[in-house]
Amino acid sequence: MMPRHLANHDQEDLRWQQFLQKYQPVPPPPAHPVEAQIMAKIQEQRFLQQRQAVWLWGLVGLVVVVSGSLGLGQAWRTQQLSAMEQAELEAFVVEQWSGLYEVSEEPMARAWLDTPLTDSTRP
Repeated sequence: MMPRHLANHDQEDLRWQQFLQKYQPVPPPPAHPVEAQIMAKIQEQRFLQQRQAVWLWGLVGLVVVVSGSLGLGQAWRTQQLSAMEQAELEAFVVEQWSGLYEVSEEPMARAWLDTPLTDSTRP
């Protein structure tokens, strides 16, 4: 035996089914020319999108090639130093680095190391 609340739902479902079957709308007749037009438009859109994608990828590839060529050309030009420029660069580097490691004949001032520590920091 079914519970009363479920039996109520079955009754309502049955009434809805009868109502929907009684007032079911008639589907419209197929419109073949409209469907053909829609399908043609879809195909046309796909073709246009594919053509745009080809142009876009071609443009991206062109930008990559041009920027790479410019970068490599600039790097190649900066590596070609004349003999005089090379000598000036070497002299500059030697001058800069040799000053860092020269041993001085004068002793370094160490007075601050010789002062004894005081207990001035203690309370």
